[in-house]
Amino acid sequence: MRATPIIALAILIASTFVLAAAPADGADGESYYYSQLDANGKAIYDALTPYEGYYEPTLTVTVQLPGVVLFDSRADAEAYAADVLTVAVWAKYLSEPMFVHLWNLPADGISGTATVSEATAAVDEDVKSGYVATSVKFTMSVPSKLAEDLAGRMEAVKTAAKNIEVTGSNNAEKAKCIAKAITKISKFTESMDADEGSVSNIYDCLVLGDSGSRGFGQAFSLVCQLNGVTAITVNGSYYKDKTERIDSMWNAVECDGLWYDVDLINYELGYGGTIMAGTTTNLTKNGNSRLHATVYVPERITGKSIDLMPHEIEREEYKFPDERPFYEKYSDYIMLAGVAIIIVAFMAYAVRTGNIRIEQR
Repeated sequence: MRATPIIALAILIASTFVLAAAPADGADGESYYYSQLDANGKAIYDALTPYEGYYEPTLTVTVQLPGVVLFDSRADAEAYAADVLTVAVWAKYLSEPMFVHLWNLPADGISGTATVSEATAAVDEDVKSGYVATSVKFTMSVPSKLAEDLAGRMEAVKTAAKNIEVTGSNNAEKAKCIAKAITKISKFTESMDADEGSVSNIYDCLVLGDSGSRGFGQAFSLVCQLNGVTAITVNGSYYKDKTERIDSMWNAVECDGLWYDVDLINYELGYGGTIMAGTTTNLTKNGNSRLHATVYVPERITGKSIDLMPHEIEREEYKFPDERPFYEKYSDYIMLAGVAIIIVAFMAYAVRTGNIRIEQR
């Protein structure tokens, strides 16, 4: 797909009219992915916003594309519309976990029909002709396993999320609390994300208690948002034992201006008990090391690159204060000290009673 040289100028001009309504700060959990969209991607994202909480099984939306992006052929303009739609719905899915019509991503991709028109645009003193995608129409469906009594199931999700008691003085402590709570009420089942027409979701995780990584990742984002924790969902791959690449979903959490990975799957599986991990954090289990999930490769899951990047993650993990009870932290030292006291006491008693004589030569 090749655009004419005026594409950059066209996007710039269009963006000046659209970006004013967009969030100015892309650093928080809700706007971070949104800030990476172009003018047309933002239009699609914004058009979906009124439908969160719409619980009919299917939803058809037509969006006018305000950004004038000129292409040499009709096919290129249609391909662009398909790409911008894919990126926009993924940004919505990763940012707003309760948008149920997107819960079957990536098992069911969302495709649309673009309206393309011939257009001309002036660049300096030249007039260029080409094709522009002016609108895109697409249909989304809720996961079939949730279609019956969808409103009731969504209310159950909200109740389960609100019932998680979150404590802590900063985002890291709250994230730790949330991670422990979710992994306590739900078990990880890898086969639920087999991409065979259905993948796990928040309902599986918080209500049914059995989920794959996608349900865990989205559930964590939801509970974080409800408790004021700045967090985003991350979709990609990581390396197991530095060789085996695994598709997964996890989260990034901000604390004191720094971002850390939170991988509930590795945490639940017992890899070191690490919660706020860095890019160099080595997780261990039964003597085996696993490099923490920080390799972001979205095309492995979506089938195409969606060009949405998460925050840069700190290299070192977040160091929580040692909250273990006094005896648990110092039990080894207490035991050694006790043994030493017993030995000394026994020797003193033996010398005093004459059972042991100390002779000088």
